[in-house]
Amino acid sequence: PGSLGVVVKNRSTGMPMGDVTVKIKGPGACTEEGKTDSSGVRTFDNVREGAYTVTAEKGRFFIGTGNATVTAGSIGVTILLDPVQ
Repeated sequence: PGSLGVVVKNRSTGMPMGDVTVKIKGPGACTEEGKTDSSGVRTFDNVREGAYTVTAEKGRFFIGTGNATVTAGSIGVTILLDPVQ
């Protein structure tokens, strides 16, 4: 297994966003969900190898999406959220 680290930032300010709901979907109907910490980071450990779709959502911000492929090690993905206009 590997790990998948997600960083969520505000696209306008570049600042990390805490308390964002992050969901991952991957191989074998794998789904997990969690919140980012105050540094905008959420790590999913012991995930199966393969391709994942990552979504992040918070209050008045749009949903951001990204893709990552987990191998035997670790992978990271950054998602930038735009405020709703």
